[in-house]
Amino acid sequence: MSLVVGLRVLRTFIHDLLQIEEQEQPAGDVAETMPPPPDVAETMPPPPDAAPAVTEPFDWAPLIYIGAAALALLLVVAVIMAARGPWSRASAAREERRRERFDREMAEIEMKTLWNTAKKRLRSIEERYTSVMCDPGTVLGAPLIDDLTHQPTAAFYTAWQAVREADQPVQPTDPERVREFHRATRALGEAWDTALADARRLGASTLSSADRKNLNLAKRLLATALDEGASVPERRGALDRARTLIDRLGLMQPHAGLPRTSLLDGAVEAIATAERRALTT
Repeated sequence: MSLVVGLRVLRTFIHDLLQIEEQEQPAGDVAETMPPPPDVAETMPPPPDAAPAVTEPFDWAPLIYIGAAALALLLVVAVIMAARGPWSRASAAREERRRERFDREMAEIEMKTLWNTAKKRLRSIEERYTSVMCDPGTVLGAPLIDDLTHQPTAAFYTAWQAVREADQPVQPTDPERVREFHRATRALGEAWDTALADARRLGASTLSSADRKNLNLAKRLLATALDEGASVPERRGALDRARTLIDRLGLMQPHAGLPRTSLLDGAVEAIATAERRALTT
């Protein structure tokens, strides 16, 4: 029993001693005792042989297509530009003809408008003139309207003569003659307004006292000549006396080339109508 125990103790002592020696052994010795690691390059299998690089030919087809398209585009542009010159000139010529035709039509419309306006203005002036010259209160109340020595009145008759010379039965083809007639009628209207206003403003103030007396008597005689209630011989006698006084005053004188509508014309026609009526009754 004691022997067995002793052997166990001896074995334990030897085992502990061996462990202490292993712990005290240097690292270098351990490294020298360890086998070297195998070489990785030596352990890796050799790579398979690489295939030789193959150089493919360059594909020129896209560049050829692009170049052909660009060349075709340039040709189209060149054809268009070459054809544009004559087309542009023809288009410009058509536009010029159209503009000339438009300008000509506008000019014709303008001339027709000017001519019609002048004709209408002339008719209006003639109507105003006739209404004044057939009114005893106006003419005998403003005798200067028929006095050619009075400057505004003389200017009116001069303007009327210019209108008569410029007037034509139909519209002239010359635009300048149309414009001349238009200007003449406008000047005539202005001259008439000026002459009538001036004659009314002055009245009989420029006449002598004897002429004013004869003027008032002529008014009364003309009133008798136009009175339908008076007898025909009385009316005719009053008209003859009125004409003598009016001639003495220098009124109602005929003007060459100009229409003359006067108080005497109306009285003469009224008396003639009364005579015809008396003969038929």
